[in-house]
Amino acid sequence: MVTGFDLLGHSKAFQEHWVRRFVAMVIDVIIIFLPLWFILAYFHPKYFELISFIASGIVWFLYSGILEGVTGKTIGKSLMNLKVVSITGPNDITKTLIRNVSKIFWYAFLPIDCIIGLATEGDPRQRLLDRVVNTTVMQSPPTVSTQPRSTRLQQVEDKPLKKSKPSQPSEEKCRVCGAPLTIIDENRSQCSKCGLIQ
Repeated sequence: MVTGFDLLGHSKAFQEHWVRRFVAMVIDVIIIFLPLWFILAYFHPKYFELISFIASGIVWFLYSGILEGVTGKTIGKSLMNLKVVSITGPNDITKTLIRNVSKIFWYAFLPIDCIIGLATEGDPRQRLLDRVVNTTVMQSPPTVSTQPRSTRLQQVEDKPLKKSKPSQPSEEKCRVCGAPLTIIDENRSQCSKCGLIQ
């Protein structure tokens, strides 16, 4: 079983993916938390710390869920060239709200959501809640496309692998680092760069 933690140890492309996601999260946290905490500090409600933790989680959940549902990315993800895509069917606000539920109690559940996603077999870019709603975070195409949005989404979504004889090069690319895949048996391929079995 290959997990995300296995890839973090040796795949530079996978390490870069999670660094980009972390930086995107920090940008979003600054955008949300600083103004909110300044507003709360101005009114200085009773139980300031408790209210600020709860309010920041709710605002982060709504901010991420709505922006990712409408555009596929938050401001942080946009700056880091990342996008939330649906693996099955179109991306919508319902899916993105569910994938962001752990942000309501970000100080406890978000780390657990990430750790379980990295510790279990499957797409190593997925958190646990991504697996629940079949979403993942991928790198956006670097150039601006003139194609319709639906066509662009189809191009970045995961596609089923075309299988041929074992140990043959495949036309498909790795979902994590984009390197060519080598077919190792009837149901699996392996990335020639990061080693991920897909």
